[in-house]
Amino acid sequence: MTIAPPRLKDGDGRLAQSLRDYAEAPLPSSPAPVSWPGVSPGSAPGPSRLVWGAGTVVAAVAAALVVWSVTREPTPATIPVQVEAMGPVAVDGVQLGASPLVVRLEPGSHQFSSLGLTVAVEVLREQTVRIPSAEQVLEEARGERDVARALAAYARLENASNAELALYERAMLAFRAGQLDSALTLLTAHRARFPKGALAMEASLSRAEVLVAMSRLSDALDALTTHLEGFGASERRAEVLLLRGEVRRRVGQTELAREDLREAAKEPRFADEATFRLGVLDPDVRAGLEAYLQSFPMGAHAAEVRRALETNP
Repeated sequence: MTIAPPRLKDGDGRLAQSLRDYAEAPLPSSPAPVSWPGVSPGSAPGPSRLVWGAGTVVAAVAAALVVWSVTREPTPATIPVQVEAMGPVAVDGVQLGASPLVVRLEPGSHQFSSLGLTVAVEVLREQTVRIPSAEQVLEEARGERDVARALAAYARLENASNAELALYERAMLAFRAGQLDSALTLLTAHRARFPKGALAMEASLSRAEVLVAMSRLSDALDALTTHLEGFGASERRAEVLLLRGEVRRRVGQTELAREDLREAAKEPRFADEATFRLGVLDPDVRAGLEAYLQSFPMGAHAAEVRRALETNP
């Protein structure tokens, strides 16, 4: 006689398989005799699961339950997280709605986003996640003394409402820090992304200045000419002409440099500097410098011009 294993639910497949494996195992060749109350030895039941293993069946069931409990995959617990932001919230790319809200998440790293700003948080316990506003991050970047951390803060605003301003300020910070390649890359990106932006003119001129600082004079000359073609009517036209005149002087375009400087000299704010540079470019340098002193006897370069004229009578 063989005792069939108990009927199990469909979800207990591993346990059922363990019992089937037990039931189908070969019997011992010489089972130990068992005395049954009221039954003579000669009429005792033959070899069977009942005879040699009622207790063994119970042990097998217990062992299978242990295996099943250890190897089954536990259902992950979820953790409640409250999210606070200035606008609609998305978690791991899924839009959830207006803030504040509570979401249940599995333990691990999650991305919380709102209005173009993203915060990465390792969720291990119940907590509150606050996504800052674009204005808060901008002020954080401006107030950060460490250049690397400030640049990283500006980078967080790439898709925020103040992305154009953040990109320009990020580029100028890199420029001031001497990171010229980075500054040029950022200003080039600004030109491509915000060609009609509120800071397009400033970014265009700053890009030319970076090229001058890198001694890429030919590229700088092209950038300044392009700038004047696009923003020639701006209030900074004379300033740009003054800079282009200097670049032209440095690349040997003397006559074109004089033309730019004469135009720049018409603007009172730059007349002193432009007239001085014209004097230096004059074929008769002494006459040119004397003309400068006559126009600006108390000018920014008056003292050095007098010393030069006295040293070289």
